[in-house]
Amino acid sequence: MTKALLQMNDVVAGYEKGLPIVRGVSFTASGGEIVAIFGPNGAGKSTFIKAAAGLMPVSNGSMLLNGRDITQMPAHLRARAGLAYVPQLHNVFATLTVLDHLKIGAALLPPEARTAQIDASLTLFPDLARQRQTLAGRLSGGQRQLLSIARAVLTQPAVLLLDEPSAGLSPRMVEQVFAQLVKIRDEGIAIVLVEQHVQAALAIAERAYVFVEGEIAYDGPAAALRNKSTLAALYLSHAHRPAATTGVP
Repeated sequence: MTKALLQMNDVVAGYEKGLPIVRGVSFTASGGEIVAIFGPNGAGKSTFIKAAAGLMPVSNGSMLLNGRDITQMPAHLRARAGLAYVPQLHNVFATLTVLDHLKIGAALLPPEARTAQIDASLTLFPDLARQRQTLAGRLSGGQRQLLSIARAVLTQPAVLLLDEPSAGLSPRMVEQVFAQLVKIRDEGIAIVLVEQHVQAALAIAERAYVFVEGEIAYDGPAAALRNKSTLAALYLSHAHRPAATTGVP
């Protein structure tokens, strides 16, 4: 069995103490797998992934990254420990070139390793390699998303967290971005993505969680959610059950 690289146990998180948005969620992501998180608006998906990244206060529970307790670790140290996060919006600098962004990502690496890793990243993202001197503000939305992902994986993190990577993209660019995620997954990185483009995410994910009102309504194989009526039933369940349900009802 593949080792869990990210493990979160009974996590409670929210913007204000005493007003939790995420309510006692347990979660795992292992190397070489894509885990998709779905749920209706306001279900706590983005709050959860921000809590994992260290950007949201956690009032209860624990988090382990590759066996190391990161529960109280600030976001910048989580990045150094191997946790990369790509936000939905404002994830590139319009006045910097593609190469400038990769140099920023490489700053976490030893100086002698930076050039080689930048070259490896450009090999993995050939579309960006062709535009290495282009300002990010001149890229398409999909290319900017690829750039933010390329910068995030430059340091070969254990876990990559993505919040709505398909937001605002055309179907063609969604396909391109998700194809790139599969390549990254095949490098052994654990990928966790919050996503509203459900069918596209289910096509590449091994496992899935469905959040409803800050709790987990489903935790299991992604393939079991490809039936739209099953997913709709979970979205409408409103977490009134006394405990989270594992498997499809």
